[in-house]
Amino acid sequence: MKLYYRLFNTDDPEERLEDAALWKAIYDEFGDGIIPLGHDAEAPADGYLLGRGRNHERGAILPIGDDLPYWTDPAFLSACGRSFKLCDWDGAKAEVDRLHSEGKGAFVKSIRAKHYIVRVPVGTSLMEAADAMAFSFMDLPPCLMVQELVDLHYERRFVVINREVVTCSPVAVHLTPLDMPAVGFAHYLTPKHKAPWKYSRSLADQMLRIARSIAETMATPHAIIDLAACDGRIIAIEFNPARIGQFGLFACDVRAIAEAVRSVIPDYDDEATAVEKRKPKSEWSIVAAQARFHEMFKDKEVRP
Repeated sequence: MKLYYRLFNTDDPEERLEDAALWKAIYDEFGDGIIPLGHDAEAPADGYLLGRGRNHERGAILPIGDDLPYWTDPAFLSACGRSFKLCDWDGAKAEVDRLHSEGKGAFVKSIRAKHYIVRVPVGTSLMEAADAMAFSFMDLPPCLMVQELVDLHYERRFVVINREVVTCSPVAVHLTPLDMPAVGFAHYLTPKHKAPWKYSRSLADQMLRIARSIAETMATPHAIIDLAACDGRIIAIEFNPARIGQFGLFACDVRAIAEAVRSVIPDYDDEATAVEKRKPKSEWSIVAAQARFHEMFKDKEVRP
């Protein structure tokens, strides 16, 4: 089987940089054994496809696909730490009403990727919040995740391939692979904060342990696990498909991801372009950075 990478054409600075960094790391790993494709190229029929997908694309041979119904996965449900229920439209209305009766807001999300989300505070009905979008869900089977609306902080993303956490990153919209490893054990209060709220190895280690525990028992061997702090607990926000090149990287280690790709393409033959295996990385890929940026890696509060 051949190996292809479809390059992404975008004006978004973070996404453009993420794609370039991942392509560079994968090329370093596979050399001329990987073939670049333009953004509009059709999915090849003779090899694996990495990189960005296209809408309604059929026939692509993916090492890790897009199908990830995490809302039925017991590992997610036991780790989500809040009221969470999959509903049809009528069931969603009833579940929102139930949460409101307990004085809790609701967060409703479609199971279709990047399709629809809405917050429904107490005092607002789901019909009022959804407005015309309500008609998109009527007469459909269960397709809405109705969750308790909670405050989330210190979100962190974990890339799990073959049940191994291969890299992770704080979730902040401005972060890119250029920020690894200097980002260290930084924790951002919300994804929109540009400055870390605090540095804490103990919190990072706690989240890593939970991510590994989830990875051991989740229904799929591959997933992007997003965790966050909520009322003094660490909970799972959601899972995302670990399709290589399709998920947000933030400050993840792209070289660790590139190396992990080998484990999901067992019938790829690259004898002619075999590369020397690198030395094992530190668990957090930051030993060298700790030596250079000693102050940055101390546990400390840095609230503005």
